[in-house]
Amino acid sequence: FVLASALIDRFRRDDEEARGLWRHAVQAGQWARALSGMMGARETPAEAFTAGLVHDIGKLVLLQYFVREHELVLKLVREGVPRLQAEREALGIAHPDMGAYLCHFWGFPEGMCQAVLYHHASAGMLQTVPELEPLARVVNAACRIANQPLKENPEVALANLEDEFFACH
Repeated sequence: FVLASALIDRFRRDDEEARGLWRHAVQAGQWARALSGMMGARETPAEAFTAGLVHDIGKLVLLQYFVREHELVLKLVREGVPRLQAEREALGIAHPDMGAYLCHFWGFPEGMCQAVLYHHASAGMLQTVPELEPLARVVNAACRIANQPLKENPEVALANLEDEFFACH
């Protein structure tokens, strides 16, 4: 609800970035739902969809409450700085960390908190996380797929991911 209401507020301002964030969130949620059974998540498909939908909650916080810092992030990204590094430079924290903090604060289940925290993690990093919840792997995959051109089914999308991804998923 928080995500949807904040994005609706941004839509009223004709904010293309907010619209792109919403499209990506919905696609990631749909992919998480589709992949959850294939990847052994304990959560229901609806819970996987929700985790995919909220995985970028930290970006929404940036858009809504750190406007000046977000403008600096965008400037740094235009200059070639990777997005997460630009967020750390502008705010001292990146959106996955901010989002995971909020998830813990709000009492979300551990799997959802990890899904938010690790949605941009490399396959190598995921392999080093002790007690990684399966949902975190699902949302990581869903986020990667949602960043690709639209695919028709999970098998086609998974086939286009890099070998490093398969080493840990």
